[in-house]
Amino acid sequence: MNLKKVVALCKNAKKFHVINIVSSDRPERTVTNQWIMLGPAAYQIGNSGFTSQMLAQVAGVENSAFSSIKFQDEDRVISDWMKDFPVQEDQKAMWATISLVMDHREIRLFRSYTGGSILPINCAYLAPIDNECDYYIRQGSKSPMLAIKNGLFIEALILPYDIFGEKDGIKLLGIKSALENERGIWE
Repeated sequence: MNLKKVVALCKNAKKFHVINIVSSDRPERTVTNQWIMLGPAAYQIGNSGFTSQMLAQVAGVENSAFSSIKFQDEDRVISDWMKDFPVQEDQKAMWATISLVMDHREIRLFRSYTGGSILPINCAYLAPIDNECDYYIRQGSKSPMLAIKNGLFIEALILPYDIFGEKDGIKLLGIKSALENERGIWE
């Protein structure tokens, strides 16, 4: 994963949000891992010791511009969706050879190798991901998400972009079922 691309996304969004994963089994609550949260995406950065303001400096944000940026640092015990080995096994994902453009965003379509529902992902959140990573569908508590792994370890999690209108009304009537049934576009 390319950290510079992640902080560039944060800079464009004018929001830097760092989650420190703390151990719950020790009284001093030691930080064991860190995540950068950016809208529907979460990127694991290891235990680097970064704060949200430090990431802004890495992104090249001048101190004079800090007043227009939202900074958030929080401590949290690890959630199941953040684990390398979640309770429910991840399903290996494939993507379509075509993508869609919606609201000036390129959307890549993913689904599991066993078929099923399509997971549309905003390509902007895929930009920091290295080519050697593998893609999986992970079932979250509310909805499925794209899990990006490097070997066995999770690098990023991205929630789907609502192009089919499940949340905000019908946007592309009938295209979801047509794409799910299409055989020639899935790699």
